[in-house]
Amino acid sequence: MRQTSITSQIDQATSRMRFLRRDLELWDDPDLIKRSESRIADTQWRLRGLNTQLDQLASERAAADNAALIALTGITSRGTLAAWSTSGAPANVTLGQLAGMSETDIATLLAAHPELIDKLLTAQTPEQTAAWWQSLTLDQQHALVLGGSTLIGALDGLPPAIRVAANRVNAANQLPDLERRQFTADFNHLATVNTNFVDPHLVNYLRRVADGDVQLYLWRPEKGAIIEMAGDPRTAKSALFVVPGTNASISEFTSDNPTTRFANWQVEKSASHSVLAFTVLTGPMPYLTPDPVDFWSKGPQNNAFASARAPELAAFERGIFAAMPGVPTASYEHSYATAVGSAAEAYGGTPTARVLAGGVGAMYGYEPADSVTRYAIQAPNDVNRIYAGQQAWEVGFGVPPESIRGINILDSGMSGLPINPTIAQLETAAAGPLAVAVQVPAGVESHINLMSDDESVNGTSLRNVRQILNELGAGR
Repeated sequence: MRQTSITSQIDQATSRMRFLRRDLELWDDPDLIKRSESRIADTQWRLRGLNTQLDQLASERAAADNAALIALTGITSRGTLAAWSTSGAPANVTLGQLAGMSETDIATLLAAHPELIDKLLTAQTPEQTAAWWQSLTLDQQHALVLGGSTLIGALDGLPPAIRVAANRVNAANQLPDLERRQFTADFNHLATVNTNFVDPHLVNYLRRVADGDVQLYLWRPEKGAIIEMAGDPRTAKSALFVVPGTNASISEFTSDNPTTRFANWQVEKSASHSVLAFTVLTGPMPYLTPDPVDFWSKGPQNNAFASARAPELAAFERGIFAAMPGVPTASYEHSYATAVGSAAEAYGGTPTARVLAGGVGAMYGYEPADSVTRYAIQAPNDVNRIYAGQQAWEVGFGVPPESIRGINILDSGMSGLPINPTIAQLETAAAGPLAVAVQVPAGVESHINLMSDDESVNGTSLRNVRQILNELGAGR
């Protein structure tokens, strides 16, 4: 602005000088000539002064440029990342220090030291994380979401919408590589297929996430973990955690028939979208396999999965408690997940209400938390009833749902020949194992149907959970 003002004055003075010199050539009167020469001298003096100002301004600009160049090569401009350039320094970085970095610095640091993510995810409690996030400026929050999306998308205690935004960035960042691998797999070489091939369902799923059609709350496929959100946190009066059990995997979320249907039904059927729902898989779950050796270690009779997943489920639940204080919560735990939810209570995973659906119950030593209201829904012929309450060391679950202190038994609305361990033993003694075996297919179907959103087969359970959520949200 100063340069423009000075050059404009120089142009005006130069133009005046031309007119004065032209007039001087026209005058014959000595007085007029003398007056014109005086005006020319004044204008020349003014031009010299303006040129001096322009020279001074150029010097000031040069000094400012030099200062900028010095600053651009200094620690402050390079961000606090410069302080972590020495060997071993990144191990000491904190969330607070990360918040002082630029988007580029955050992305650079986490890309160079991915091990920091796991460290920072457990560096403080969800309550501390919630308070820390609220203390940041909008610019700092934006830099963290964009540059540290892998961290922010998994950090318990942050607002759900922030987590979803970060995982949308994650999906967009990962799609180019996944799309390339999807179309470059060489089916003539098995090793190449195993390395490069990507399930098209996964690619399509992440496209929907990047487009905002799916709300991804947690995306850590390397850990076997995924959590999908349905609903709007801004209108939520209650929150639901749907936890699938045996055979749950990431592929069940990305398939054409996703396991998120139960949660989505509750959101869609809630009044004014007052329910916020999450379908939760925090890590590997047991699965059925025809391999006898694999079945022994990976099958649903192995209660070690419950011990492994319990702290993770509790961390997720505590994150929601911290991010949405005062919002009542309910969990709908299916099958094996009921043992995970029971064990999670010891780690602070205590939703307002727990619904054990076709559940295995809990392991020996389970102490119900007094702050939780519990319900059980199970078909009379549910396959889990055959071995309910059976446990020997790492096999089985010794506490059936019906025996948990204060539990409320809800009608499943399903029919079937009632069965339990005692009946199974009597039938086996009277007619042999086949008498029990013939009931298994129907019992498996009833068990699976408890995760359905089809009201014709699971309407009673769907409505029971909706009623619980309505009652929890009535006081909001």
